[in-house]
Order: sequence, then C-alpha cells, then structure tokens
Amino acid sequence: PLVVRNEGAHYSVLEGNRRLAAVRYILEHSDEYREKSAKPVADLEKIPCIIFEESGKSALNREQIYLGLRHFSGYTQWQPRSKAEYLARQIEAGISPGELAVKLNTTKNKLKKYLIAMNLLNKVGRTVSESPAKNFGKFWLLAEALQRSQIQEYLALDVDPDTLKIKEYSKQNFSKLCQFLYGGDVFPGDEREEELGPVISDTRQISRLAEVLANPEARLVLEKGNDLSLALAYVHKGPEQLRELHGKAVAAVRDFLKMRPT
Repeated sequence: PLVVRNEGAHYSVLEGNRRLAAVRYILEHSDEYREKSAKPVADLEKIPCIIFEESGKSALNREQIYLGLRHFSGYTQWQPRSKAEYLARQIEAGISPGELAVKLNTTKNKLKKYLIAMNLLNKVGRTVSESPAKNFGKFWLLAEALQRSQIQEYLALDVDPDTLKIKEYSKQNFSKLCQFLYGGDVFPGDEREEELGPVISDTRQISRLAEVLANPEARLVLEKGNDLSLALAYVHKGPEQLRELHGKAVAAVRDFLKMRPT
C-alpha cells in the first residue's frame, strides 16, 4: 500500500510516489495496457493506502518512526546511505541516538556505524554514492572502515559520545583513506600530492588495511603507492626477515632474466 498523510483537501504521499506515478501512467494509457494485462485496468482506479489522519509534530514523529521501522530493519530495507540520511534527519529533529535506537528497536552501537560515517562526510562536505563497488556499496565501505579503532586513530577522529557528531579529524589522512578504499577518483577535482589506491577489493580486507595504517613503517610503504600485501609484510615480519625476503625476490628476478632467450 501507499503511505499517505491526510492534508484535508488532499493527501500527500509519504511513500510510494513511483508506484502512484506508474498507476497514473497505466490509467492514462488504458487502451494499450488493457490488451496486455490479464487483470482489469479499472482495478487500479482504487489502490490500498495507509493513512495518517493526525497532524502536528507528534503525528510527524510517528510517521517518521513508521518509515524507519519499515525500512531500517523491516522487509523493505533502504540502502545503507539512505538509512544514514534518515537517521541524521531524526537526530537533527532533536531525537537522541539512544532514543532513536529504542524507537527503531535496535541498539545505539548499530546506529553508530551509519551516523559516524554520515556525520564525517557532512563535516567534510562530501558524499559517496550507493553505487556498488564490486560487491559492496561505497558508503557502506567507509562505514565499515570507521568501525576499526586503528583507522579512527589514523584519522585522529574525535566523536562526541552523546550526539555522534564529529569534533575533529585529519583532513589529509581522510583523503588518503578514501583513496585506499575507492581509488584516486572518488572526489574528482581534489588536489592531492599523488594518486593512491584502491588497495582493497573486498570488505574483508578492511581489517588488514587497519593493521597497516596502525604501523608507521607499513603505512609509509602503502602511502608510497605499493600494494597492501607488501605493506602487510612490514607488519608481520621483522627487519631481518624483510631483508631476507627482499634478497630472495631480487635473486628470483635475476634467475628469471637469465632464463629469457637473448
């Protein structure tokens, strides 16, 4: 059903505008669709609706909570960024994260994943799309990354524990993180010292990226444009082992070159 609000002389559609537009189009072209449909087109002249009859601030709050329950944890869920935008609007309307968690029958920790990422993007004045980057949405990739304490430290991220608003962050390191996650073209037009990344192809690699960013030597390797696997070697291996690994790699290249026909 559509979700509508009774405005007195008319109804405002809260949810289902595209469905309503499709119904209107079919009715306007009824001759064409009468031949294609097994059901009478006239049946569409009346469509089921959920009607919010009351008005005022409390009624508006109930409408928003209904939509949140339906799409945040219900069977017709929004995309992650759309969820985050909805949550941010509720916070701006004066509902605390704790209150909102109760109303949506979830936990504050679950809301934090969406809100911290959205609040950081708002602080930066940027947005990232819902478009899938391989098997994950771009916004969700950032939200997942910001859950890692090492990445929070890399960004010098200071979050208000009550409102989840962003107090401070490292703009330079945020730019680098976005390049590690998305590649150099995530924010076209930005001035950068160099193009980096992306260095991950799956959300499961975020933990490895976090390990690298927590290690100064490994981080420097990554920031110079090397891949994640090489940077990880600096996390898990000592200097002697690295020199040995480097020596073996050089020897392997030399052996390969000797085998090539002249």
